[in-house]
Parts: sequence; structure tokens; C-alpha cells
Amino acid sequence: MTRPPGSSLGAVGLWPPAPLTLARLTARLVRNVMRAERASYGLIQTFATQVFVLLLNMATGIVTARLLGAAGRGEFTAITIWPQLLATIGAIGLPSAIVYQVRRNPAAVDAVIGAAVTVGLVLLMLVYAAGAVLVPLWLGAYDERVRMVAEICVLFSVNHLFTILLRPVLLADRKWSAYNLTQYGPPLLYLALLGLLAAVGKVTAISAAFAILFSGCPFFVWMMAIVLFRGRTVSLRRGRRFLRPLLSYAGRNSPNELIHALFGFLDRLVLVGLLTPAGLGLYAVAYSFSRVLGMIPQSIMAITFPAMSGMSESEVEHLYGHAFRFTLYVSAASTALMLLLKDLLIALAFGPNFAGAGDIFAVLVVEMMVTGLGQTTVQCFLALARPGIVSAAQAVSLASAVALMVTFVPQYGPIAAAASMLAGSVLRLGLLLVGLKLVLRFGLPRLFITRSDIAYAIGKFT
Repeated sequence: MTRPPGSSLGAVGLWPPAPLTLARLTARLVRNVMRAERASYGLIQTFATQVFVLLLNMATGIVTARLLGAAGRGEFTAITIWPQLLATIGAIGLPSAIVYQVRRNPAAVDAVIGAAVTVGLVLLMLVYAAGAVLVPLWLGAYDERVRMVAEICVLFSVNHLFTILLRPVLLADRKWSAYNLTQYGPPLLYLALLGLLAAVGKVTAISAAFAILFSGCPFFVWMMAIVLFRGRTVSLRRGRRFLRPLLSYAGRNSPNELIHALFGFLDRLVLVGLLTPAGLGLYAVAYSFSRVLGMIPQSIMAITFPAMSGMSESEVEHLYGHAFRFTLYVSAASTALMLLLKDLLIALAFGPNFAGAGDIFAVLVVEMMVTGLGQTTVQCFLALARPGIVSAAQAVSLASAVALMVTFVPQYGPIAAAASMLAGSVLRLGLLLVGLKLVLRFGLPRLFITRSDIAYAIGKFT
């Protein structure tokens, strides 16, 4: 074997190179995944992070439920739901708009961020005002201490709001490692704080609520430093020219994201007023446990949406087909396994006091699988600047779910809320697929994996 021209390896006896052993291939793969310099390795790292976050959330959820009991878990939910809910609704439409503008204007990222920060500061004031009105009104049936702590916790909306607004910049910049740290850092710190509280015997719904809210603070500050100051000169003044396009896209997409957010919170909001703390605790445990499947579409969307935003229609359709089939098969297999083991999982994780959550959990697992397929489909419309179609489908499905909940929850309880959410998700997916065919003129995605899918996946990682 001859040495390649210009190579100096032969001079030091390193040619031919040593064969790649399994250990070296594994080390190379781990190194590439940790660096995440390519989108394919970013996907692996993001998926692994979602699995890790899932395990952390399961651990914290199990510990919290066992230490607080069903009633305490219900109070914990009533307190902690508000910062995330208010921030999510306040930022409606903006995360997708920021990713879209950053990808379309790579030379003006600083200006886009400046516009996002300007909008965020205004939204923060509105969020605080909404919290001051809604929290005492909605929690009127709860203990006065619970209401007071919930009102204080609204102040933490600033963390959630600016994380929602600026974390997409990390994706657009392909900073997968930084993005993933903001995902697993807070629950990891919360687990440590929860363990500390348990060690000193101070675990209550209120102390656990403050622990979970404080756990996100250091990672929020770190993320802000990276996005706003590392290698950037963000200026609110220069961001003015992006205010109109940012708000225009967000305004067209806001009905879609508002309804999607309400799908994520509506059931618990309705049940806060209809159920006892113990009943809400059962539902909250089943809901959080069923969100395990969410890691599949979330991991895929973290990679595919930024990529789709710069693609042509044919390229978007091609990528969507692969993403849909991958989401379908992985979600279906995971759903089947969870349904088979639901009673065992609930009993082992939460104990006999939460045995009543099994049927609720089963319905919500199927709902999460359908929701994941819908989230994957939504990306096509957003990437091609057609968010209005998504908003219409979301509005119809949300109205249907609300009508079913109002009709059946008073009589049948939390299982009716879970069934209503499932019905709404099925309707939404059906409407999105109709829009895919009639509006975007895409073919419906194939359901069966072929050699082209396998070749595509292999090509992304070789």
C-alpha cells in the first residue's frame, strides 16, 4: 500500500492507519454526539437528552407524589402551573417567528434578538398583570396559603417567558449542547433540592413548589448570557426594523400556538375548579407520566423545523415523510408497551394510593401519540409560512374538546377530561392531514417504512 501524496504519516510509521475497532468506532460516535457539530449528531444528542429529562421528571414526579400524597400533589400542581402557563400564553407565536426570521436573515441575528427582547419586556408586564387577576380568582376554593404562594410564584414567569423566546436561538445557531443543557439542568437541580428537603423533613407542597421554580434560575441566567452577550452586540434600537415582521408572523401563527398551549394546560385548568385536590393529584400524576412519549416528536422537531425553514416545498415534503414515519413507529411501539404495563408502572412508581390513575393514564398515552403526529405535521405549514391553516384546525379541535369536557367531566370526572383531549387530538390530526393535501398539495405520508427511509437514515449518520 502506498502512502498518499503529501502525507507525512509514513515518515513516522503511522501508514497504513490502524483498522477501526468497535471501541474506536464507539469512542468516535460518542465524541461526535457530544460535539454535535452536524444536525444528525445533534438529533442523537437531543434525543438522548429527552430520555435523560424524561428519567429525571419521572424521578422527581415519583418522589414528589410519594412524599406529598394525592392531595399535596394536587396543591403542588395548583401552585406551579401558573408561571409556565402565563409565560407560554404570553409568548404565543413568537418562538416559531424568531426561528423563521433567524434562519431567513442569518446576517441580522443580533437585530432579531433585539426585537425579541423588546417584545418580551412588554409581554412580561402583561403576564404579571394577568397573574394578579387570574390566580386568586381561579384558586378561590383552595387554602389561603396556597393562593398566596401561587401569586408569589407568578414572578418566576420571567424565567419561563425569556427561555421560551430565546432558547430557539440556540437551535437556529445549532448550539445543540447549550440547548440541551437548558433542558436537563433544571430538573436535575430540582431533584437535588427535593432530596435535600426530604433529608431535613421539610417537604410540603409549598417548599417543593419553590424548589422547582428556583431550580431553573441559574440555567436561565446562563442561557441569557450566551444568547445576548457571547459574540454578539444585541441592540434594542437596531431590532426595531424586525418588530413588524416578527409580530406579523407571530400574529398569524398565534392562534395555532395559543390553541396548542391550551391543549397542554386546558384539562388541568378545568379540573382545578371541578375536582378536589386529591382528584386533581390523580389526574396530574397520570398526565405527567403519559408525557413520556412527548420526547419523540420534541427531539425530531428540534432538528427538523430549523432545517425546514430554509427548504423548498419539495424538500419539506420529503423530510416530513421521513419524520412522520419515524415518529409513528417509535411512538406506536412505546404506546403499546406502556399500555401493556400501565398498572404495574403506576403501582411501582407511585404506590397503591394512585392506583385510580391507571385508566386515565392509558387514555392520555394514546392522546400523546396522536398529538405527536400532529406536531410533526404542523412543521410543514409553519416552515412554508402558512400558519393560518394550523390555527383553523387547532381552533375547531379545541372547541370540540372544551365542549366534551364541559358536558362530561362533571358526571364522569377526570377520565372524561382525558377522553375529551384524545378526541380533540384525533380531530386536529385529521384536519391537518386534509390541509396538507388540499392546501400544500402534498401527498399523504406513507405509513410503511421502505428501503428509502432506511437509506436516508443511514445517510444522515455516515
